[in-house]
Amino acid sequence: MNTQSPQKIISQKAALPETRPKPLHLAASCLSLLALSSLSASAATVLDKLDSFDGGEQSNTIFNVGVERSSQQSSEIVGGNRNSTSTVLKNPFQVATSIHFDRRGSGVLSISYGSSASGNVTIEYNGSNGSGLGGHNLLANDANSLGWNILFIDNPVTFQVLLTDTAGQQAESTLEIDGSQSSSGAFLLSYNSFTLIENEPSEAAQFNWSSVDRISFQIDSKTSTDLVIDSFNTFHDDRITNNSAIPEPSTSLSTLTAGILLTQRRRRLKPKTAALASKSAP
Repeated sequence: MNTQSPQKIISQKAALPETRPKPLHLAASCLSLLALSSLSASAATVLDKLDSFDGGEQSNTIFNVGVERSSQQSSEIVGGNRNSTSTVLKNPFQVATSIHFDRRGSGVLSISYGSSASGNVTIEYNGSNGSGLGGHNLLANDANSLGWNILFIDNPVTFQVLLTDTAGQQAESTLEIDGSQSSSGAFLLSYNSFTLIENEPSEAAQFNWSSVDRISFQIDSKTSTDLVIDSFNTFHDDRITNNSAIPEPSTSLSTLTAGILLTQRRRRLKPKTAALASKSAP
């Protein structure tokens, strides 16, 4: 059986939430990474299915431009509730753009933008009635990555992930997928790729991976994208040897895993052991 997945391209960009540092800090905290190697089926193991996209149909359909919102409750969803916001920004031919969860019992998330249409879909896991996830442990079972099992994609998309812990600290990362060759497989963001979001940079700031209160991700479609996702999960990726739990400013760039190229510098998440070692070094 062929276990080789198509090439995955992962790059991290600066999103601009309201809590981002001022431009003065942005200039000194910018990192991009490019994963050139393919992810084999033996390299990553699904640990925790955060959303299997089962448990009832949830749909948004937009015929022109605009915004549609919906929600779904199910035991198959982390925190028991999923909120979805679908936005069509461009639709010159006024054709239907559809976003379906578990349509007709399919157990998948399907997104289909009409000819020349573009926009984004934001999916948020925030517990029932916005009560939060109650400290969900993203490190359980030695997890070191978040990711999606993608069944089909035919055009480039960008995934922007935002995590909030129970103390209100936030971390973000971005995944770009070149879907021009109908890519499929597991597409991952290692915890190492996340950066801390702070109002005021602080050496004491930390993100608590074992106590996460809210998870959200936005899928940006450039144009005319068809995308089918089987599940959203935590993974253990065997290629990652340095799992991140404590963020601190980076003073050097190191290899995250085979085939990863780091091209710029940015504030990154590192384990406490690495932080102590760097402070004790002469």
